Amino acid sequence: MSASRINAGVLLEQEQNATLLDGKEPAPQATSGADAVDVSAESSRGNGAASAPAAETPTVQPIETYQGDIEGLVKDKNVSVLSIATAEAERRGSQPIVASAPAKNIFTQDFLKSALMYGFGFLMLVAASGALAYIVERPTSVATPQAPASPFIAVDDTKDITIAPDTTRTSLLSTLTAAKQATSLSLGLMSRLLITTASSTPSGQTLFPIDAQSFLALVAPDIPQNLLSTINPTYLLGVHVYNDNQPFLIMNVDSYEQAYAGMLAWEPTMQQDLSPLFDYTPAVHIPEQGVATTTPPTQFIQTGFVDSIVENHDARVLQNSTGDISFLWTFIDRNTLVITTNDATLREIISRLQQAPVTPIPGQ
Repeated sequence: MSASRINAGVLLEQEQNATLLDGKEPAPQATSGADAVDVSAESSRGNGAASAPAAETPTVQPIETYQGDIEGLVKDKNVSVLSIATAEAERRGSQPIVASAPAKNIFTQDFLKSALMYGFGFLMLVAASGALAYIVERPTSVATPQAPASPFIAVDDTKDITIAPDTTRTSLLSTLTAAKQATSLSLGLMSRLLITTASSTPSGQTLFPIDAQSFLALVAPDIPQNLLSTINPTYLLGVHVYNDNQPFLIMNVDSYEQAYAGMLAWEPTMQQDLSPLFDYTPAVHIPEQGVATTTPPTQFIQTGFVDSIVENHDARVLQNSTGDISFLWTFIDRNTLVITTNDATLREIISRLQQAPVTPIPGQ
């Protein structure tokens, strides 16, 4: 279409020229100066003679032009200029029009390329950070089996003490006393003394914790039977790291009235039955200035169990001559019985009892 529009004016002009050329002879071609002289001379001679020799062919051929070719075609082959122009227009129109490619948006391409590069770099950084965190924080030690959960209160450590079926009272109390003294924890922490015995099973020897009745029957042969029968199997024997490691015993009973009466009946031999595990001598008080400096006797003076309020609980206590508690027992509630050697240990037990028990206690 563009080729046809461009040649419309030219076609009109060529058509007009073709009309003029059809009516008269084509104009003679221009000749050089030497040729003009020869023609003039020959003309003058032609006037005087009837015939003259033919003109010589010029040595310089005329220059062929596009216009000359068109004129030759019109004259020799009787082809009109309009036909030639039409053919040329058709030839140009038959050629495919090459559409110019749209200009590339260099800014958009560069932006997308930069965004992809930054995104890939960010993903690589996140992956590297995750791998580094896994390497740094992964566990490097093998988990050790946890000790059985402690009943009544949470403890900070558990020490297993395995006894033979024929273990004597003296041997067991000596072993427990040594374990108490060997307990090494931070001040205020508690450790459990878990007493187990070996028993034969189809799969071999297995350790089983002994129950409260078996433990008390072994270490306190004089304990009243009505007290022993109301005590449940679950109990906790432990050590409180305070002022040279203090022992404690927590038990659960079915009947408060029966247990209380049994504890009163056990008082005459209770401390002796639990000795040396529950032996405790409070520190001697230093007299203040201006007070009589009479040195109290260093031996421990027993005054018998007396009623006392310890940590807002009714308790039965043993005191020395200066009023310091060396042994006590009390009921925290109607089912929980505690035996220990000082008020600080009782305070810690009460504090831990206020938390949820680690192991459910039968009957509660």
